[in-house]
Amino acid sequence: MRSKVAERILARTPKDVKIFTRLYTDIVMRINSVLKEKGYTQKSLAEKPDKRPSETHKWLNDEHKLNSPAH
Repeated sequence: MRSKVAERILARTPKDVKIFTRLYTDIVMRINSVLKEKGYTQKSLAEKPDKRPSETHKWLNDEHKLNSPAH
């Protein structure tokens, strides 16, 4: 059951932002699934593109602020 506050926020959220958020979540879930299947860690993934493990952690835990689609 959603709270009234959550319902108001969702009602005001633009459709393109909802779509972007859903797709982003799907991608993060798929990456985490593949990492688990392959036996990789977030740290080993971070080393591939020469990124800090903390940045990769943020990407995979929905803490990284990505730019939403242009309006």
